[in-house]
Amino acid sequence: NLVLDSDTVPGWCMALVYSVFLVLVVLLFEDLPAEVTAPTVAGSAAPCGDRLPLVAVCAAFYHLFVSSSVLTAVEVYIVNLGQQQWGWSIAQ
Repeated sequence: NLVLDSDTVPGWCMALVYSVFLVLVVLLFEDLPAEVTAPTVAGSAAPCGDRLPLVAVCAAFYHLFVSSSVLTAVEVYIVNLGQQQWGWSIAQ
């Protein structure tokens, strides 16, 4: 069975866990009252309005790029280390 075998069971398990988590988030979390989250006129320190902070967005994307690149490099290094130093094989 190509849909449910030893290679796809972890993915199906995580899909089930994430689905349960999504249902719990929808059922258990509630919004704050509008009075609490409404912006105050007197304490407004941002004269630019509701603009998206460009520096923060660039920093977030840079962090995502660097962290995923480092994770990929570490995974490739570990596989090469296992093959060359310890004689392991990833072939079936």
